[in-house]
Amino acid sequence: MDRDPKPRILLVDDSPAYRRVIQSMLGPGYEFLQAGSAEEALPHMVPFGPDLIISDLIMPGLDGYELCRRVRAEPALANVPVILLTSKSGDDSRITGLEIGADDYLTKPIRARELAARVSSLLRLRRATIDLQKAQSELIRSEKLASLGQLVAGIAHELNNPLNYIYGNVEFLSEYVRALLTLLERVESMPALTEAQRAYLGRVKQESDIDFVRGDVGKLLEGVKIGAERAAEIVKGLRAFARAGASMEVEEVRLVDVLELAMTILRHELRDRIRVHKAFAPVAPMLADGSRLSQVFVNLLLNAIQSIPGEGEITVELGEEDGQARCTVRDTGQGMTPEVRERIFDPFFTTKPVGQGTGLGLSISYGIVEQHGGRITVETEKGVGSAFTVWLPIRRKEGGA
Repeated sequence: MDRDPKPRILLVDDSPAYRRVIQSMLGPGYEFLQAGSAEEALPHMVPFGPDLIISDLIMPGLDGYELCRRVRAEPALANVPVILLTSKSGDDSRITGLEIGADDYLTKPIRARELAARVSSLLRLRRATIDLQKAQSELIRSEKLASLGQLVAGIAHELNNPLNYIYGNVEFLSEYVRALLTLLERVESMPALTEAQRAYLGRVKQESDIDFVRGDVGKLLEGVKIGAERAAEIVKGLRAFARAGASMEVEEVRLVDVLELAMTILRHELRDRIRVHKAFAPVAPMLADGSRLSQVFVNLLLNAIQSIPGEGEITVELGEEDGQARCTVRDTGQGMTPEVRERIFDPFFTTKPVGQGTGLGLSISYGIVEQHGGRITVETEKGVGSAFTVWLPIRRKEGGA
């Protein structure tokens, strides 16, 4: 299980002594980043990812008001609470601070208990807001997936029959065309044809452009076959997506076996360009649907493989932490932007070119892991790589160790 990290506080004040005092007041339960001015703080705010910002109001250069405005203008920081500190008395500066987006206002000299109480209160409110946003997002997603699952199940069923018809008949059509072309070649080479028959056959060939047809018909039939195979692949993905909400076939499985199977299935995709490293710690057998979990890890590994354009590495880690199995698939691929990261589990979302990928693999995996009472977390950096971690509760048979 992920351990809660220390809340991060960005502390901005032109007085090093006062920064030390504030940090001492709040104690070791927080992670601090100090800056002596707004200009010094600005480049580090987004990378640091603060949970709270405490800033002096009056500073050389940009003041606390302007720092607060810039925080509110940055999407990644827009909801981070800001406390402004000042030695001014009176309501005007307080009102101005609140108007430009500050969440609280403390007057120097600051009392330790008041500061600790304000910080704790704002951090609780921030956590509650984040939890509420996550719950809302999950509810919307669950509702969308439930209705979408019913829709795609019907679409897949309706498409399956005509696709089977096309796919089956294109094979016969190819054989018939080959037979007709063979017959035509034999007719052309018959020695008993009269001059009139040969002249007639020549006119027919010229009018119908039979030589071009001979070269093109095979390409057309191959295109029909590829198109049918591609459509069948999409339908297969739709049906798997629709089945993600169905009941599971639970049995006792060993995750190491599930992972080894997934890597064996994809061995041909690795070729000689990707090196796979395994870091497996012992994990107790658990009750799960082994075939569905295999599907999850095949999708995650294939996603990692396809994110690596040339040579690279994939590391598969397995371990047990706080009663949960933890499996991470880490790659040295292209990584993702924050915008892509936010959408990767949405059904039909894909960054691949048209005709490559259905955009269902990660969405299906997300649903399967949720069915097992688990979750998937993602760490990614554009140009560096990604790490997908699956957390699964270890459920054992009754009477098991």
